[in-house]
Amino acid sequence: MKIIINLLKLLKPDYINYDLETFDFNVLKKLKITNIFIDLDNTIVSRYEFDVSKYTINKFNKLENEGFKFYIISNNSKPNRVNKISSLLNIEATYLSLKPLTWTIGRIIKNNSLNKDSCIIIGDQLFTDILTGKLLNISTMLVKPLSIEKNYFRRKMIELERNIIKLVVANV
Repeated sequence: MKIIINLLKLLKPDYINYDLETFDFNVLKKLKITNIFIDLDNTIVSRYEFDVSKYTINKFNKLENEGFKFYIISNNSKPNRVNKISSLLNIEATYLSLKPLTWTIGRIIKNNSLNKDSCIIIGDQLFTDILTGKLLNISTMLVKPLSIEKNYFRRKMIELERNIIKLVVANV
């Protein structure tokens, strides 16, 4: 039982926010969290979108001007899409990052001499985004996916994640 509880702790996000668009980033600033590793698909834009709204571009620009540094960390295997969105947002991005493996974010933290206490990973999936953050010992925030998943396997994973969220929020 203890092993299961420890495993569930690795999937429990530090923060849950259902709408990143209206999230008050000053909450993070008060906690001295200014380095934000953020997932792309279904976190910044829907999985199948290639464009970013002017609202989103302006929001990220405003947050960067307020002292936040963003890094897009995506498991997406399409460099053209990731690079296009990265360019529109003027944010450094890594595609095919293989989350929950930690080497991509770990390398960025090391190369930029970041304090882990100043870092958070924001994403829509427990088994990739949240688990990566927990393995790196950085803060984590789970957000609601922006769109309904079309892929059958991913839909089943999302159902499993929702059940786990109910369990970890209530018991861990």
